This record gives sequence, C-alpha cells and structure tokens, in this order.
Amino acid sequence: MVDSGIDFETLRTERIRSNQALLASLDIPSISGTNGPSRSRKRTREGPPPRPSRRSDRILGVTPPSEPLADDIDDRISRSEKPSKTQRTTTKRSGISAPTEANPKSTRIRIAKLDSFDDYLGKLIPANGGNKAAVVAMGAGTSDISFNKYAGIIEWTNCIFLFVNVPLPPSHDNKGKRAPASSYENAFSTTERTVSFFGKPSQHSETPVIQRIVEKKDPVLLFCRYEGQQYRFFGRLELVVSSLQQSPIAFTFRMLDWSAIEAQPDAKEMIY
Repeated sequence: MVDSGIDFETLRTERIRSNQALLASLDIPSISGTNGPSRSRKRTREGPPPRPSRRSDRILGVTPPSEPLADDIDDRISRSEKPSKTQRTTTKRSGISAPTEANPKSTRIRIAKLDSFDDYLGKLIPANGGNKAAVVAMGAGTSDISFNKYAGIIEWTNCIFLFVNVPLPPSHDNKGKRAPASSYENAFSTTERTVSFFGKPSQHSETPVIQRIVEKKDPVLLFCRYEGQQYRFFGRLELVVSSLQQSPIAFTFRMLDWSAIEAQPDAKEMIY
C-alpha cells in the first residue's frame, strides 16, 4: 500500500541534485552537459599508430610491397644503369656515337700469314673442324679466330680471301646432288686465264671491302672447292675488270699462278 504522504517528485529532485553535487566534487561533467564544470581540450592531429615490428602484413591486413626476386635483381640493376630517355636523346642530338669495340679475334684486325700457303698451290687445305675454318686457321696460325663462315669474301688487315664453289664434273659421282651449272655464276676462262667473281646483292661500290678490291692495294687470294668438299689454294689474283653498277657486283680476275694450278691434275680438272 503506497503512502500518499510522501512527495516522490520532491525526493527525485533532491536525489538528482545530490548526484550532480557528487559528480561536481569528482570533476566529472554531468550527463546532461549543462551542469558541472567542463574542460576544453586542445585536439592534436596524430599520425597512424606506429607499425609493430616483426608483425606479418597478413595479420595487419595490408598489401606487402613488391620485392625483386633473387634472379631478377641483376636485371633491375642493369636497367637502372642504362641512361635515361633524356640522356639518350642528348647523346643522339650531340651527334657523337661511341666507337664499336672490334672483336680481338676477328680476321679484320689480324694479319694473315700468306707464306703458310706457299706449299699448297692447287692442293687441298687439310680440314680441321671445317673446310673454310681450316683455310682461315692456316692464315691466322691459330684456330682461335673469328670470321663469317657464310661469306664469300673474308677480310684481313693485309689481304682479302675469296671463296668459290665449283660444280662437280660429270666424272664425279655426286649421288644426284649436282646443281645445274647455270646456278654457279663464277666461271673460269682457260684462254684468258681468268675467273669471274660476284659479290652479294647487298654489296655496292661504297662497301668498304669492295673499295679495297677496286683500289688493288692489298693481295687477293683465291680458294676453290667442289661444294661440300675441302678447299684448294688457287693462288693470287689481279683485278682486270669490275662492274660496280650492276647487281650483284661482278669482277674478273687474272689468275697469276695459273701454271702452277694447271700442273696439279685435280686442280686442273676444276678449271677446264
């Protein structure tokens, strides 16, 4: 049974005031925010919390930075050492091109030992790892030499070697591999004691090796073979006619050692 003599509203108000007084004594603002002291605090901007050490990126929920693989580091270093686009452009605009370093093993910077062939006029050059390689090795005095094995012209510092393929004669059994004579442009003239020689379609009158041949300052030596066989030394050549305006360029050389070549039966068979 409720005692009607008690003023509940008065009790509630007194209790609220008592609580607010207690909060004020403890320096705690009131719930309503209207009573009790308030303290203004200066807010400072703070960065993100420091990243804990020895904590995996997976746990932190972030994407790990990409790292180069061990076998990719050299490539990145190499790329970083290359000149920038600006540097490359500047170099190009300056018109200064870096000199290309010559291959120290190239025949072009070697002096051929021409006397090595004195005993091989009309004779086979002993094959040693390759038919053309054997000729070049004999000229260099070593097999440690660099040259283009597909070239018909090989340059040296002091001379030029020419290489010619000759069609097999009917007396030879080439097992049906004989090419028609018309496919061989090089030809011998027994009456004039000459041989024709054709350059590559890419060569022209301004090609350095062609200029060397035309100037006739350096000895030109001829080596001939049946296709796929060993080369024979056919001696020295002298330029008689040059046709520089046609393509491919054509030369006619006089064979200065014709008599010595003719004295060798196997070599004679190649030119008659």
